[in-house]
Amino acid sequence: MKQLIRTLVTCCGLTVGIAHSAGSTYDPALCADSFDKSMVRDFYRLLQPGAPPPIPSRELALVETKIVSGLPPSESTGTAASREIYEQIWKTIDTWGGENRITLVVTVDGFHAWAFPSQVPITRTPAPEAFYDMYAQGDDGVHAHINPDLISMIYAVRLRARNGEYLRAVNFYGENGHLVVGVYATEPGKQRADRVIEGFERTWDAIEALPGACRIDE
Repeated sequence: MKQLIRTLVTCCGLTVGIAHSAGSTYDPALCADSFDKSMVRDFYRLLQPGAPPPIPSRELALVETKIVSGLPPSESTGTAASREIYEQIWKTIDTWGGENRITLVVTVDGFHAWAFPSQVPITRTPAPEAFYDMYAQGDDGVHAHINPDLISMIYAVRLRARNGEYLRAVNFYGENGHLVVGVYATEPGKQRADRVIEGFERTWDAIEALPGACRIDE
């Protein structure tokens, strides 16, 4: 029986616990096949352009990693994760600027989601083999405690809404393909910070330079 380890997100005294199985090896079955890609792309083209990935995941009854891996390469880039890769990618998020506002999204097994308006959570140096701690607004905002060993895939998405604005997000997934935490740099209809957009592009480039989590074709 695999050990269960808990990922915690704490906000304003409220702690949300999300349990995931130990290990960081992803299952290729969590990647979109040709039929999945057709459904995902039709959803975004015809129904809800720019929708956050949890929405089509629920509507199409597909695990969220199939949503993000089913998008065209111009809209999604992902890599298989490890502790070292997790650290590398989150360090790029640290450069978005701790004073800037973003949204954090967490889910429980893909069925329930919480969105926390937040400033950018900045990494605090972890002990070896420990959880990584991110704190927003010093000690006054959202606290995130994440075990990188439970992250199997990391995806960045850049989705254009009907009004021409973009949803930009970096999503960290567990081995079951469900979201652990998403860091939303911009959302259509909400205020944007140029530094956050520039930082998101650096994070996108860092993920794109790594081996792909799933084969994505046009």
